[in-house]
Amino acid sequence: MKNLLHSFLLLALMGPAFAQAPDSVLRELPDQRAYNSKTYLNTSDNTLVSRVSAGYIHYLAGDGRFKDIDTKLKLDKSGAYYVIDSGLYNVAFAAAIGAGNWDVAYEVPRPVHPKFYDPGKPAPVTRIRWKVLSYGYFDQSRHRYQIIDYAKAVAPAVSRNSISYPQIFNGMEVRYLCQNTSVKEEIVLSQLARNVLPDPSKLGLSRNNSYLIVAMEYLLTPNNTKVLAKRSTGKIPIDLNKSLAFNGDEPTDFEDEHGTVPFFFQKDYAHATADSVTDFANRTPVQRIFYSLGGKYLLLVGVPWSQP
Repeated sequence: MKNLLHSFLLLALMGPAFAQAPDSVLRELPDQRAYNSKTYLNTSDNTLVSRVSAGYIHYLAGDGRFKDIDTKLKLDKSGAYYVIDSGLYNVAFAAAIGAGNWDVAYEVPRPVHPKFYDPGKPAPVTRIRWKVLSYGYFDQSRHRYQIIDYAKAVAPAVSRNSISYPQIFNGMEVRYLCQNTSVKEEIVLSQLARNVLPDPSKLGLSRNNSYLIVAMEYLLTPNNTKVLAKRSTGKIPIDLNKSLAFNGDEPTDFEDEHGTVPFFFQKDYAHATADSVTDFANRTPVQRIFYSLGGKYLLLVGVPWSQP
């Protein structure tokens, strides 16, 4: 059984960001900014110098101006969430899991034409919120979920652009890393916790058809946001109102009513922490199961129990 270790959610914009610091004779011209560049006036000879990054270093704010991306987490005024609100996306992480709120809220502002911009109104967004509920086994053959442990009320450890929730389950940690264009989630199962996992057959489940999964409840806003699995044959719509809406390891797009994809799930993999993430031979694709139960929308992520 391999550790669950996977990335989670990305913007539909990719690329590492790097920006060279300006020389002392250069004065930036903020009005000349673009998503991936800064332009400076060379005060020694009155020429213009543009420095282009390989990735995104600015975001377009609601007032139509480009501003610097800042991925440092900070506590909001309520003290309930650590937030990032100066970038291509906004994200909020609960300052204490188990307080009854959503653990994470991730949103991408939707463009507003300057003619209709109103600083007194919040920008429209496409948002996904989720909270970790439990982990256990999901028997594919019987569509049965057996809970092993429920998420515990824990406080996070925060370091600049990363936040982790240690011991959210016994021997399991959830980590998030906020980058300029993505939020990466890692679910790490310790060797000690792996050693004491019960065999699925002892719980009345099929050993060969069971997945070790983490269950999360999620909510999309607006509620007409489409979810589509990206297969080689094209995009397949996922009917979230079905009890078992989707089961697969394909990338997943979230599409608004205009056909725009503000964010997506990439194809994810699990691997042992001692292995390199580029050691493809020892990586296992992470299964995603979109599930609905009792009016709630659930996302189950995990790997086959029988995987060595």
